[in-house]
Amino acid sequence: MSFLDVGPVAVGHTLIIPKAHYKNVFDIPSDLLAALGSRLPVLARAVVAAVDAPACHILLNNGSEAMQSVFHLHYHIIPRKNGDAFHVPWHPNKLESGNGNQLMAKIKAAL
Repeated sequence: MSFLDVGPVAVGHTLIIPKAHYKNVFDIPSDLLAALGSRLPVLARAVVAAVDAPACHILLNNGSEAMQSVFHLHYHIIPRKNGDAFHVPWHPNKLESGNGNQLMAKIKAAL
């Protein structure tokens, strides 16, 4: 299902969700996530066209530490225009090569 967000951060802010309840991306079966994901490009193109935006964010928050406040899996499609008021708080750090190699090894082991 998809619908407009009741608390939009931009005009056209749209949500896409599975009908069945899954708390977040960790809970949904991969085939259902793939089906949901296959609809994202079609819906995102329609949303940005409807509001005449050149771009959009597609956001998925998983867990309260990642700013998830509604615990039903949902993607945000947020249209973006130059000079709009929405800002994502993003403060990148530097990846140290030795730490990166260790982290990659841990991720591989977890797979």
